[in-house]
Amino acid sequence: MYSEQKEVWAGKPFQPYDIWFTPSTPCLDQTVIAQARAYNTALSATTYEWRNISNFTYHSPDYKEVHFTTSSGPLPYGTYVYVKGTNSCGSSSEYSEYLWVDDCGGGVPAAASIVFTPNPTSGETVLSIDSDSKETTLDETTEWDLEIYSETLVMKEKRTGLKGNKYTIQTSGWKEGLYIVHVKYGEEVLTGKLMVKK
Repeated sequence: MYSEQKEVWAGKPFQPYDIWFTPSTPCLDQTVIAQARAYNTALSATTYEWRNISNFTYHSPDYKEVHFTTSSGPLPYGTYVYVKGTNSCGSSSEYSEYLWVDDCGGGVPAAASIVFTPNPTSGETVLSIDSDSKETTLDETTEWDLEIYSETLVMKEKRTGLKGNKYTIQTSGWKEGLYIVHVKYGEEVLTGKLMVKK
């Protein structure tokens, strides 16, 4: 007797756990790539419905990836972008991700960026301010300010007069979710996303 087993998935697509923006913090009038990512590719959607962005400059056949410009989509300084996945068994619930848009001093990208290690984090993470140019070095005596907001834009933490290019953030008591981090470093305002997972 011969038998064969095959794993078969059935049901609605899993709700996307992330919308990945490239760049993560665009300037005004800049092209943004948005990609929907599902928990399990075996249960991924066959089509995607996007909301709160318009005038796509490009989209994949299944709309899993869309390109748009910040001048025709999100208004300056950010908005929520929504996506819903559908397959032959039905539709997922709608998922949202906050996209922060920076004026970048009239469209000129910042000379520095912020990085979190690790990201996602379940407790402690280190924020680092890194130079985006080999010709630019960071002055570690420069004082800078930090603000962290929840997805609903409630301030979670604020620090002023920080020095150096690193700061340790404790997230052990925070709720799981996405946090928007703003750093005012000299004349630049840097923005990053920190994901907290339990």
